[in-house]
Amino acid sequence: MEGLPFIPGNSFRDPTKTSFHRSQTLDYQNGYRIKKLVQRGIGGEILDKNQLNEQELQDLANFHTLQTYGEPKPAAPDPFIPAHVSLNNKVLRFYCFFKETVNESPQEFYRVRPCKIYYYIVDDTICVNEPPVDNSGIAQGPFLKRQQIPKNDQKDIWHWTDLNIGIDVTLFGRTFHIYDCDLFTRNFLESEGIEVNESEEVPVDPYIDNRRKANLQKTYIAPSEFDKLKQFLEMDRKVLRFYCIWDDSKNMFGEIKEYIVHYYLSDDTLEVREIHHENDGRDPFPVLIKRDKVPKNRCNVPSTYPAISMELTNHEVREYLTPPDFIIGKTINIYGRVFLVYDCDNFTKAYYNRHFGITDFTPLDVKHLLPKRSGPEPTTVTKTVPENYKKADKTLQSQTAAAANQPGMNLEETCERPERAHVPGMEDVTAPTKGVDVTDTTTRAPPQFAQTDNSYLSENEMVTLRFEAIMDSVMDENKGRRFIITYHPADQKIMVHEPPCRNSGIVTGKFLNLMKVPKPNSDPENPVYYGIHDFYIGAKIDLFEHRFIIINADLFVLKYMEAHKDQFPSSIIQSMKDNIKVSHKDFDDKVPFKRSPGDLCALVAKTITHMKSIGLTDRAEVFELFLKYDKDREGYLRAEHIQNICRKLHLPSDKDVVNEIVKMCTNDPEGRITLEQFRKFVESY
Repeated sequence: MEGLPFIPGNSFRDPTKTSFHRSQTLDYQNGYRIKKLVQRGIGGEILDKNQLNEQELQDLANFHTLQTYGEPKPAAPDPFIPAHVSLNNKVLRFYCFFKETVNESPQEFYRVRPCKIYYYIVDDTICVNEPPVDNSGIAQGPFLKRQQIPKNDQKDIWHWTDLNIGIDVTLFGRTFHIYDCDLFTRNFLESEGIEVNESEEVPVDPYIDNRRKANLQKTYIAPSEFDKLKQFLEMDRKVLRFYCIWDDSKNMFGEIKEYIVHYYLSDDTLEVREIHHENDGRDPFPVLIKRDKVPKNRCNVPSTYPAISMELTNHEVREYLTPPDFIIGKTINIYGRVFLVYDCDNFTKAYYNRHFGITDFTPLDVKHLLPKRSGPEPTTVTKTVPENYKKADKTLQSQTAAAANQPGMNLEETCERPERAHVPGMEDVTAPTKGVDVTDTTTRAPPQFAQTDNSYLSENEMVTLRFEAIMDSVMDENKGRRFIITYHPADQKIMVHEPPCRNSGIVTGKFLNLMKVPKPNSDPENPVYYGIHDFYIGAKIDLFEHRFIIINADLFVLKYMEAHKDQFPSSIIQSMKDNIKVSHKDFDDKVPFKRSPGDLCALVAKTITHMKSIGLTDRAEVFELFLKYDKDREGYLRAEHIQNICRKLHLPSDKDVVNEIVKMCTNDPEGRITLEQFRKFVESY
């Protein structure tokens, strides 16, 4: 059956076969799928046609394609590309930096300036560029233009084979340190067989780093512990008081002294105060150790510390005295003095009980240790105002303070206050008035204000009355000195100010601070102060042995008196109207003018001089000004026109000044000034 041809009808089934599986054609080798040659057929039958003998294998080993197919056709050669074309746009980039010394700068000693080295392979040229930094103040950008750079004196140039990471490159005397390169440069050098070093870190510029930290947004973290601000807010004005003794009996003339230690909880400082007794013979210096933080052991510092020239700080002293160190019955060392704590006050006891749980506060008996004192018991002296202290320029408070400073006075006692308080407006009007009937002012009682409410005080709270006065003195240098007296009706306080005067040789300014001034020869126990009725034109005011004569007042003073006619005699108001000196812009003013001799001529001269200084001497401008105010084209100007001209030019426009100018311009009874008269007036002066 085996020799029959394999044609339809000659295939027979083997009835003895029981396995009909197919062999695998795929396999795994080293984790990869491979295709293997099938050597067995269905059911595991060996296939002879897939096996090669030794001769076939030898023939396959000696088989050559040239014997079968002949010589292969040669491939076409690669096209020629010039070097300047193939290497164009191929640039090696290295990252480098150089250090520059900074002289005479307290903020930096050197700068770190990063740069980039570009190497052009096509022509072996190099350029250096410095990237710009914000607000550096240095001209940055191209640092070295593109060129071939010599490497040594033998005319060798820098080549890309000489560049690598971690080397120093000197270009025209400037040394650059290469710390990194880009990926293209690294791949190119490795492809050419050059081993590229590992990248390095660029050093930090101290100045740039400080500026960067300063510009960062600051964040604050509140401490979870007991910080100083919280300690100050919670412990302010809370002081622990301890009673101590210091045994100094071992020294010559020494004894046991009593002291009080105050411990301030707000800042952990303490002070030591000495307890003085009457007639103890010691100097009256109460503070033995001023308030400060006291270290436990001041001498526990390194021997190399220059204590002769520097004070101790928190870096040298770590431990300071704290409240747990102060316990009744124990000793504490404060700057070499050993103090024994024998008692404390009630607040200190409550503080120790609440924070440290201490309940035993039994004081120590130290009376037998203290020296016995001899002499009479201290007596209490009643404080009285000295009889010879009767100065009118001193108030009752200053008398009390002076009496308290007398030797032997008990400062804990207080002085009796006067039975009757001073009420504004209750003074007697006794000063004579210039041009006023004295009988009228003395017989008329002052107005009675409402003493049970504050209506008078609230009404005159912002009222100030100003008077002009001269000093009445026998000294020639004080004669003629002018002063401004300001009076406050609400509280009867007076302030005196001297206006500046050139070349007077006297320091002007504030002469008397704002205060209440009693009248001369008044009782110090019940002083009578100057009231509003004492101030009028012609009145003489004695202020602490200086006499002033009032010669003028503000217009507001007259208006104030007219608004309160029920409080002032009519003679005083009329005297103010007759003698007050004011200047107004209104042409028809009810208050008459009263000038000193020569004032009017001076004002007129200044007015004409000012007209010339602004260019009114030009005929065209004078004519234009004349037509501007001669709107009705009458051919002349009147007094009101002259007044308007003065106001427009910011010149004195008082009625008497204008009338004087009109008289100087024309003799017309109606005061009409023609153009020619006005021009002659301006040109003649």
